[in-house]
Amino acid sequence: MSLATEMDADIDSLKTEIGILVTSSAASVTCVFNRIERRLDMGDAGYLDNRDAEIVTVLGDWATAPTVNDRVTISSIGYRVLTRQDSVNGILSTMGLSKSN
Repeated sequence: MSLATEMDADIDSLKTEIGILVTSSAASVTCVFNRIERRLDMGDAGYLDNRDAEIVTVLGDWATAPTVNDRVTISSIGYRVLTRQDSVNGILSTMGLSKSN
């Protein structure tokens, strides 16, 4: 079994048990809601990386995966993608989200 197949199986299992529906650009995909945090790090230009939530998604589930500054909706709450970090093999993506008004 390849690493890619193993990663897909692990995420599919998590999506089945604790998955949430994430909508972006009229596409809805089941993702794993990783955590909620409120972290303020002081930087030269002010506060940085102020995330409210983080999701893990399989990139292949999206026709076009959300990128930084795109808007997504989870349980009727709007978020903006602050960060996106794809796995080295291009299978998974972890996205840091901030609630949008």
